[in-house]
Amino acid sequence: MSFRTNTNALNWQGTGWTTVGSQFKQVSVGQDGCVWAINDGVTGSEGTIYQRTGIRDDLPEGDGWDTSHSYGTMKFRWVSVGVCQIFAINLEHEIYKRIGCTMENAAGTDWIQFGGELI
Repeated sequence: MSFRTNTNALNWQGTGWTTVGSQFKQVSVGQDGCVWAINDGVTGSEGTIYQRTGIRDDLPEGDGWDTSHSYGTMKFRWVSVGVCQIFAINLEHEIYKRIGCTMENAAGTDWIQFGGELI
């Protein structure tokens, strides 16, 4: 995955690209800049969920990837990030919601199964 460098209100096109991660099959970016991704299995275990860490004004590309927010050995196929809301679909098509998400703790605290499934 790549990050567009040197973008701002006057230069929205930026000036270059920087590689910031592994190969992902799906990425979601929230309005607050929170980034979550699902591994494609080429460079690790398929379906592992990652959160981008270290994102701040002076380092908008962040500084690493965190897998500690995974749900045991569960593998995911899709993730969607909003402001203080994260939803994911596992390989069995079950819907999960990340709870405990706040502006101070964008990663939240745990996953809970959200009723229903995606077909």
